[in-house]
Amino acid sequence: GTRGDCNEACGGAGSLCFQAEGSVKSVNWQYVGDGQGCYDRVQTYNFVGDGSGSWERQEVTTSYGWKVKPVCWACVFILILAGVLFDLGLRYSGATTTTSAMTTSVPLFDCSA
Repeated sequence: GTRGDCNEACGGAGSLCFQAEGSVKSVNWQYVGDGQGCYDRVQTYNFVGDGSGSWERQEVTTSYGWKVKPVCWACVFILILAGVLFDLGLRYSGATTTTSAMTTSVPLFDCSA
């Protein structure tokens, strides 16, 4: 693969949540033998027909910079929202506990005595 290919680096899982910010396409030429390709080399390459040339055209796409796909941002937002709602549900569920305690009055210390 190409350098910086997140999909390969992440074991194929990179394409689930990440996409390339952009890509650069270039054309490389590969010698395939006399009469085996579609192009002949002159000053430039000219298409001469299938099986008549010695070169094949290969288009290479190199991706760069990775960004998170919008669908994954939405999933993260939904998970955070679910966690907040769950927390609020626990706090304000109406299930309250009351405790009763006996109160007794204790006389304060009397300094004038």
